[in-house]
Amino acid sequence: MNRLLLAFIISTFLFIIAISFGSFLSVLKVYDIDEMQYDLITDVNANNLGYLLLLEDPCDVEIGNEINEEISDLGRKLSFMETQRGRGNEEVKRLREYYSLLQIKHYLFMKSIKEECGRDYDLVLYFYEECDLCQDQGFLLKYFKDKYGDIYVYAFDYHSDNEAIQSLKKKYDVGIFGVVVNDIVYNEIMSKEEFKDIFDV
Repeated sequence: MNRLLLAFIISTFLFIIAISFGSFLSVLKVYDIDEMQYDLITDVNANNLGYLLLLEDPCDVEIGNEINEEISDLGRKLSFMETQRGRGNEEVKRLREYYSLLQIKHYLFMKSIKEECGRDYDLVLYFYEECDLCQDQGFLLKYFKDKYGDIYVYAFDYHSDNEAIQSLKKKYDVGIFGVVVNDIVYNEIMSKEEFKDIFDV
């Protein structure tokens, strides 16, 4: 009986420790996400300052590369927040909308730099919705972006109410599977080989 009582006490003690540790980790995770949210806002402000510097010399390669890396990092952080809090979280939705505006601003800057500084890279506007085919198309674009480096992909929720995104959709007359590469519109799901031809790689 004493052994059973001792075993019960030990198992209860271990269970309480496990619950307490789990609660601690949950609190820690929330703290980490809140800290990341603060960092994300700070990074956004830094990114805006980078654009002001770039205005002074649009062809400055070093500043341009820093901004490119910053906006990619912002995208990764936002994706992590979506994973942790869910895409429906109000704060995540607000940050995603603001990130979309940053992407549009970056796209317009890169388009201007391409024309004024004679840069050779591809600019891609990708409009997606929640579907398997859209996800596959997104993975393909990420593959080319990561592999070749001189391909810039800007992804937007097709059903977003953001007026700037609506203006882009109207300008290019894109459908649900719309992909715009260097101002040329492709309203269809593209294969890997088709993208290779488009990007000439």
